[in-house]
Amino acid sequence: MKIALLAPLLFLIPETMPLVVHTSTRVSTYGRFGWPGGYFESRFKGKDVTVKVDAAGEPLRLIVDGQVRATLSEAGVREFTVSGLANG
Repeated sequence: MKIALLAPLLFLIPETMPLVVHTSTRVSTYGRFGWPGGYFESRFKGKDVTVKVDAAGEPLRLIVDGQVRATLSEAGVREFTVSGLANG
């Protein structure tokens, strides 16, 4: 499975196993970036995934297996869980 996220910051929920995250843009030590069109992506195995993002009001989309699973345009910390995925 592949997860892509267009967001300024990506965190995994602390109780879960952290994923290695690849990004298309420069990111500061604090997880900030200002490059338009940046994305973050990772791979995981399992039937669900939870991500936590801290958006500054720029639009972001959570895409899992090629489908938009959530859209956010408000500032603040948000948590998304996508369940019922094929185990792969």
